[in-house]
Amino acid sequence: MGPFEELGQYVFAEQGRDLTLTGTDMMTMIRSQDWKLVYYIDSDYGKLRDLRNEPGEHKNLWAYPAYEDRKRELLNALLNWRMQSGLKTASWTTPWR
Repeated sequence: MGPFEELGQYVFAEQGRDLTLTGTDMMTMIRSQDWKLVYYIDSDYGKLRDLRNEPGEHKNLWAYPAYEDRKRELLNALLNWRMQSGLKTASWTTPWR
């Protein structure tokens, strides 16, 4: 399985500082059918949600040692997506450089 096939099981989102996002410069989110992770780019804090067992998303599992492997898995997929995205979109600004 190639890196993009693996990433196909996720949905990604980013939000930069704006009127609704305060306290951080950038937020990035990765979501699968069962899990959601939100990472604040300038912080060690984030949110990890088990959507299958707790669809209301009230419990943040980020700091729970029992979920460290899941958190690392999602953070690694998020990092891979960011790097792949950078490669795929690197030339889109070429006309303006």
